[in-house]
Amino acid sequence: MTRLQVSVATTLDSVGPERWRQVAAGLGLYLSYPWLRMIEDVQREQADIRYVLVSRDDELLGALPTYLYAKPPADSFYDPVRQFLFPPEASFLLPPGNAGGESERYAEWYPVLLGGSVSAFANHLVVRRSLSAELQRGVVECLVSAFLDRMRQSGARSAAFMYLFDSSVGRVRHLLPAASFVTFLGARARIHPPAGGFDRYIQALPGSYRHVVRKEVRRFSRSLKLHRYRLGQVRDELPALLAALQRKYGHAADEREVDRSLSLQAQHLDRHSVVLCAEADGRIVGTSLSYDWEGVVFVRTAGFDYPALPGAYEYFNLVMYGPVHYAQEKGLQAVDLGVGALPGKVSRGARLTPVRCLVIPPRSLGDDLAYDLAVQAATAQSRWQEDNPFSLGDDELSGRIPL
Repeated sequence: MTRLQVSVATTLDSVGPERWRQVAAGLGLYLSYPWLRMIEDVQREQADIRYVLVSRDDELLGALPTYLYAKPPADSFYDPVRQFLFPPEASFLLPPGNAGGESERYAEWYPVLLGGSVSAFANHLVVRRSLSAELQRGVVECLVSAFLDRMRQSGARSAAFMYLFDSSVGRVRHLLPAASFVTFLGARARIHPPAGGFDRYIQALPGSYRHVVRKEVRRFSRSLKLHRYRLGQVRDELPALLAALQRKYGHAADEREVDRSLSLQAQHLDRHSVVLCAEADGRIVGTSLSYDWEGVVFVRTAGFDYPALPGAYEYFNLVMYGPVHYAQEKGLQAVDLGVGALPGKVSRGARLTPVRCLVIPPRSLGDDLAYDLAVQAATAQSRWQEDNPFSLGDDELSGRIPL
């Protein structure tokens, strides 16, 4: 048998969409070629990007995007120190220092090397699923070994695989250094709407919510018109709406950055886009952006002109009911709703899947802090479930890939 070969690419352009599709099929939008190629354009100024490729006889068998950050990324949800290792409830672990994490303790974690997807809170190992179990394990070992080599050679002080589904956690964890640990990050929501129309979806809901959903759909249909577009058709009208939602929930929102992101998404993903727009008198007052990929509708974001809304349950109609309608119309298997707003999603039929972070901390970490972080990681899920008393299920690949 020919030995596995490991190589490194600096851009997905050198891999090509068809070769990437062969290894990433079934792993969802956020590890697809067009999405990762878009992210490459977004991240190019922040990170040193390398793609680890494992091949045999020129056939690509597995791949791992890696991103080296010299300082915390612009998206704080992908700063493993600030967002997850030292969350607000664990701020006592940080010594006194400047606001924003500029302490010596914080700085010693960077540069940091991240493996896999660095967007959208979803991450899998990219390994061709048609391979034998033994060969898949060999590919995973090559990918993780190359990741650890890059960590050492680049001078990265820490590393992480963030928002990793459990089916991939089990494949990676035993290959990492003994000092590494895993921490719970949250849960993703997904609806599997039944065939047979929207009434079948409503009938599958808990009894008390059947009336709620019917009321919300009825109010929306009486107040607003729903239209469907491709992103490229309405891109110029969306930045202000999306930025308004971000500002409402306390996030910094630069319409120019939102516009740049939408422009790149339209460039790489327009033919997969599904934009639902709530219109009043011909003007868009609410929107959701989704992508139709491999039989799943991936809901990405939403936005609203809040002063113009009639109070017709716009959020749930655009983010949940509209995508469910679309999935049923197209015969798709699921609607992926991402993270956040979980109570409303669960009550309307969503199932939850946990995502976790595998962390390799700095070698300079003292024993006391290492112990505190291990305790923090070990209790993260139980603390989360105190505020989110929902059951968590297996991800789509659990039980279908070898450990």
